[in-house]
Amino acid sequence: MDHGHFAALANFDLRGETAELARGLSVGAQLSVNLSAETATALGLADDSSNLWLRWRPPGWANGEGLVLTLLPLTADRLYLGYEFPMTVSLAQSAWHGPETGARLSFLRGPASAFVAVKSALVSNEARHEDERRFTFFFGGGFDLLSHLSIEAEGAHADDGLNPEPFVLGTPLLSWSVAGRVRYHRGSPIGPPTDFDRYRNDPAVWENLLRPETYDGRLSASLGAEVLYVLQGGLASVNPGESVASPQPATGVAVEGRLKWNRTRIFLRGQLRTLSLLFADQPGFPVLRALPDAAQRSSALSATVAVDHHFDVAHLTPGLRFELTRPAALSLESSPLGPETYVFDDAGTFTVLPSDQSPLPTFRIAATARADLGPLSALGEAFYTHDGNRTTFRDNNEGLSEIVSDDPSTYGFDVLIQARF
Repeated sequence: MDHGHFAALANFDLRGETAELARGLSVGAQLSVNLSAETATALGLADDSSNLWLRWRPPGWANGEGLVLTLLPLTADRLYLGYEFPMTVSLAQSAWHGPETGARLSFLRGPASAFVAVKSALVSNEARHEDERRFTFFFGGGFDLLSHLSIEAEGAHADDGLNPEPFVLGTPLLSWSVAGRVRYHRGSPIGPPTDFDRYRNDPAVWENLLRPETYDGRLSASLGAEVLYVLQGGLASVNPGESVASPQPATGVAVEGRLKWNRTRIFLRGQLRTLSLLFADQPGFPVLRALPDAAQRSSALSATVAVDHHFDVAHLTPGLRFELTRPAALSLESSPLGPETYVFDDAGTFTVLPSDQSPLPTFRIAATARADLGPLSALGEAFYTHDGNRTTFRDNNEGLSEIVSDDPSTYGFDVLIQARF
């Protein structure tokens, strides 16, 4: 709920796996469907990356090792580059339409893992006025060192068809991406913090936020660093006299620490994302155009602190989370309305500041709670956000629209309930 806006979302998930059909071979399936309701009459039903997998464990290999082929015949949202949201990109542009299908082949043997994956969809070719199938390829792997340290790397190449802008029509839209992560971990696994805003766009949000947590009374610690780099080519230039811009880079860096002692968990996270990374899945401002070279830009910086404590008798885990953000911004000295500054959020939406105002930091505080009662789990979050960059347009005495500051306060709540059978 946000200033009177309410939306409901339910997820129905059914999964299972057979016993061995042949030596080391088993088959499994997951049916995952989201039901959304913006109003009582506006209902939507969407697949949430339902999949079918075949698992083969060669003779003599340990449980969990082997090859897994996963097929995603309806949607392939779970195939993306990167590790922890929001430091990820799906590499599927808005020009894709129809079902986005995919497949992934994974290998795990001892401390080593590797995978290759592909997803595809139809893209409109505006030059020939027909649809073409385009592909995005992924590959990567990792290695565990001394059972406490892991190193992972991924890469991807996406072909998103041709840029439909008239003066660059026929230019291929291509991107090349890499991601890497280093993690140090000791003790039992530490699940993610209760943070709806961070994981809202994660197709596996249900599994991640509601993953059962183990409290063994011992000290567990995890420290990780990740980096994401995307290079996008084929974007139309906004610079005079130049039709196609040079490939546009986008970068993100994040560091996160997790600590669990007895029944208390503490989370610290800091991240930086360039403005261009916010548009990596729908490049350009405007769309399919590179950001102007002469513009003054600032990257998005954020720091998050969260803590929660589990009460075993009550099966309840309350917590607090605080986040401070310097939002990404783009300042233009010349525009139809004179100097303007655009301030962006994670969704790529923006507000326009008055000419005499500079971007301000935003902060959010949230009270969280988790309850686990047998097969039923529930997450709740009540939050307050202060964003001094909120603006609106108002007609002045001369009949012209002007930019004025809006109420900086946003408050609301989120609830997530899961029943497992």
